[in-house]
Amino acid sequence: MQQNGKLRFAQWLLVVVLSWHVFDVSVGHPVKGDVRLDSVDMESCVPHARALLWNMTEALQHDNLFGGINCTEQTAEMNSGTQTESACEPNPRQDASCRGQRNTKFDKTECLKNIELDTQYYRSALLAYSDRSLGSRLVKTIDDFTEHCFPAREDSSVIEVSPATGNTFEGRLKLCKAMKGLRVRAITINRVMSYIAAGDYEM
Repeated sequence: MQQNGKLRFAQWLLVVVLSWHVFDVSVGHPVKGDVRLDSVDMESCVPHARALLWNMTEALQHDNLFGGINCTEQTAEMNSGTQTESACEPNPRQDASCRGQRNTKFDKTECLKNIELDTQYYRSALLAYSDRSLGSRLVKTIDDFTEHCFPAREDSSVIEVSPATGNTFEGRLKLCKAMKGLRVRAITINRVMSYIAAGDYEM
């Protein structure tokens, strides 16, 4: 009898341990956000995001940069390696019923990661295609923005773009498209930074 009791207790204990293991695996552990990005003061980012947009808009108005190319007629070169538009889409309004509107919550960390990759991409493009004076001015604007909004990464890597083609038609065309792409992204960045700074995504 005593041995049977010990056997039943051992079987019960085994079931409890296995059940707890299954429960732990099925529930899992919450994915931690990027502490580096969570610590950023978004209100301080807003002025730098505005400066980025203003400088890109102003630079695109100088037709002499593109040597006879009508830049306004060219398509913007967007970074195909990110999903910034979808990642940074605001939370849907509770009273909205638009088709195609996502039903997932706004993910601040995922959005900021995409923006960070975009700024790295366009920074490399400007350094590759533009002349020294233009490149240094616009790159400084990007650097000011990233310095205040994206603390340094320990695993930072350089995004490579096609090598510069000098003052050629192809080079000027690529510069035009890259600058237009950055301006489009700067519009999104301004909207997103204001959205995050206001705390609307937490509602």
